[in-house]
Order: sequence, then structure tokens, then C-alpha cells
Amino acid sequence: MKKRTINILIFIVSIAIIILGYYIFSKYYFNYINEKSIDEFLENNYKMVGSNIDDDIDKSTILTEIPKYKGYNVLGMIKIDKIGLAYPIIEANTNKDEALNVSIIKFYGNDLNENGNVVLAGHNYYDSTMFAKLHMLKSGDKIKIIDSSKRQVEYIIYDIYDTSPNDTKCLETLDFYTKELTLITCTKGNSQRLVVKAKGIN
Repeated sequence: MKKRTINILIFIVSIAIIILGYYIFSKYYFNYINEKSIDEFLENNYKMVGSNIDDDIDKSTILTEIPKYKGYNVLGMIKIDKIGLAYPIIEANTNKDEALNVSIIKFYGNDLNENGNVVLAGHNYYDSTMFAKLHMLKSGDKIKIIDSSKRQVEYIIYDIYDTSPNDTKCLETLDFYTKELTLITCTKGNSQRLVVKAKGIN
């Protein structure tokens, strides 16, 4: 009887390990496929890929209609050279959680590269995709935002901090005459939020 109980427990544990392994594998595989798809999208729509994006944008390539990525309107893109980050910024519509699985979303605020605060949100994945490397940034580092008209604005980071998920002060605009940028992601096991604040310098 004891041996039978042990065998049943071993069977249950084995099934649990298989299910967990499949979940982890499928999540990483989805992210891998999505990353390749994003690179292809950026290359086709912005004539640039990954960390090799040209600073000088050909104005003749300005988009005449809003491009879509996996059904979402693309508002522009974000590029952070220091951590090799380049993603489309998508309009989340009504389901922010679903959109966060696709790319970086415009979470709150003004239009890209306009005066006032625009807030972008992204997942902090364990495979170092999306906003997983934001913790490596420091004050003085630069972020580039390219909007739908291919206008590029450079932002310089002036503050990085952790806060409660219920803290909404980071959404506020500090200066309505200045271009402000706020990046948000989860940290510390989803118990807090990492906030990166930056101001436009051109």
C-alpha cells in the first residue's frame, strides 16, 4: 500500500513537472517568435532593425497611414541603445493586458513627442525581452522615441525608482511646456513598479 502511494505521488509530481515545463517552454518560444516578428516589422516599416537603427530618418518614408502590428495601431517606436532595445509602441485599445503580451504600449498621456507626459508600459520578462533590462539604466542615459511622422526625439533619464502598483503620481505631467517620458514595468516579483522618468532634449 505504501509503495502504491509513493508511485502515485511520483506520477502526480511527474505530470506537474511536464505541465510546468511545457508552460515555460511555450512562453519562451512565443516570446522568441514575437521578437523575430517585431524585428521584421521594424525593418519593413521603419527601414531599421534592432540596435542598428539609423539616427537620420528619411522624411520620404513618412507613413501615409497608421501601420498595424498584430492588429494593433502602431504609434511609433522606442529605442534604447544602451540595452539594445527597439520595439513598436502600440495603441492598447481597451485590453491593456492583452496588448502588453504583444509589444510596448502607450499606457497613458499625450501623443508621442508632444509636450506633456506620455507613459509607456511593458512586461519585465525573465528572458530579457520587452522592458526586462530597464533596471540597467541610469540617470543620464538616453531614450529615443520615433513617432508616426518619423520625427525622432531624444530623451535623457533624470530619475529611476521603485514604487507601489497603486502609486499614480508618475502619470502626472510636471511641465506642460516640456516633452516628458515615463517608462513603467513590474519588478520584485510583480510586487512593485519600476519607473523611469526622462525629459526631451531636442
